[in-house]
Amino acid sequence: MFASTIGLWACAEQQAPESQEPVDLLPGQYEISTAGRVFSQTTKPKLGNALCVSEFSADDFAYELAERALKFNVGCMPSRQERVGNAIAGAMICPTDPKFNAGAVKMFYSGVIAAESVKIEWGMETPQAVTDALRAEGRNSLETKLGAKAVEKLRTVINAKRSGEC
Repeated sequence: MFASTIGLWACAEQQAPESQEPVDLLPGQYEISTAGRVFSQTTKPKLGNALCVSEFSADDFAYELAERALKFNVGCMPSRQERVGNAIAGAMICPTDPKFNAGAVKMFYSGVIAAESVKIEWGMETPQAVTDALRAEGRNSLETKLGAKAVEKLRTVINAKRSGEC
């Protein structure tokens, strides 16, 4: 019996978040950490070291965590996908500086919700209009294109782990 229980547990651990039975995030104090190159230094100050999650905000906490980290100007608009199992996804679409007339930058995120933790990974897409605008401003075409592609490959991870009551 013990061996079969361990076998079932191992299978459940490997099951994709979107095919898991949804869990409710527990209210409480959540310690926030970030990891990743470059953007983790700019993301962390927006989130702080800890956040209190109430029973009323628990359902939206994972989305709000991502959106708070990704919003870099007042014109940013969130776009949430419906939660599937324990997986969430969405995007933040932010207009670029009007002087560039380059449209918007799209930052996308995906995440996993557990009873006492949330993990969000995000990255960004740089539209051709943005690199064209930078090139029109006199920046080197190859450097601009390579820089945009390098930024698109960067990923930042946000972890929130429950540490107790608020």
